[in-house]
Amino acid sequence: MYKKNHSPSEKPSTVEQNGKKVSNPHQFTRVQHVIPQAHLREWVNSDGKLSISGLDKPIKPEDAFFVDRLWSQWAESRMLGKNETNYLTQSKLIKKGKPITEHTHITAYFCMLHARMVVTHKERPHYASHMVKLIHISSKAELEELEVSNAKSHVHVIMGGDDDSQSISRQLVASHMQMDFVNCMRHFEATKWEIFRLKSGRFIMPDFFQNLLQTNRLILPISPQIVAICSNLKHELEKSGLLTEEIINSILKSGIKNHYVK
Repeated sequence: MYKKNHSPSEKPSTVEQNGKKVSNPHQFTRVQHVIPQAHLREWVNSDGKLSISGLDKPIKPEDAFFVDRLWSQWAESRMLGKNETNYLTQSKLIKKGKPITEHTHITAYFCMLHARMVVTHKERPHYASHMVKLIHISSKAELEELEVSNAKSHVHVIMGGDDDSQSISRQLVASHMQMDFVNCMRHFEATKWEIFRLKSGRFIMPDFFQNLLQTNRLILPISPQIVAICSNLKHELEKSGLLTEEIINSILKSGIKNHYVK
């Protein structure tokens, strides 16, 4: 879906172990999902596939809204991993009709989806630095060991490789995501969420949230029948008689870049 936005990704190394060639020995995540698969599965049809606007055929959740090794392994396993786990805990409560226990976890997930979506629609920053001339060119093996180490640490070391290396590129993307996330949380950390459910019909899942943030209309689709809405917006729509499937979907569609899940 996003290949046209990015140059080809750097492939993990292949090494020889016990006389056999082993690709990606550090098990770096190649397929990085912009919208987590567990979330997308809420929209699957009876055949287990998603119907997405702009695509001729339904596709599986694992084939939708992903990039190829755009951000660092630390961002994938640590920054995004914890964020998704916290959200899934809240979404399970919501789907069971129970109250939200951690509103900040919903906000954090919304902000992190926004951060992923933003970098996804930018080019891969794979170009030489204009600020620093490297004294030491690290090997691919050294850089992969460093990425493994950084994924386990709070302090990240940066080393440069040759022209084919995307090590610094992945760290730049991760830093951009982190900055967007922090800025979003500063503005919306106090957000209180309320739930709106449909008895019939479906809410969509858009591919971009930036317009929702800029217009202060925070809506997070939980499933085709459930959305979380910031309290102020929900009360405003209720008062105007506009708290409907049609209006909610029109707001969600307002900032779409290319696609939405039907």
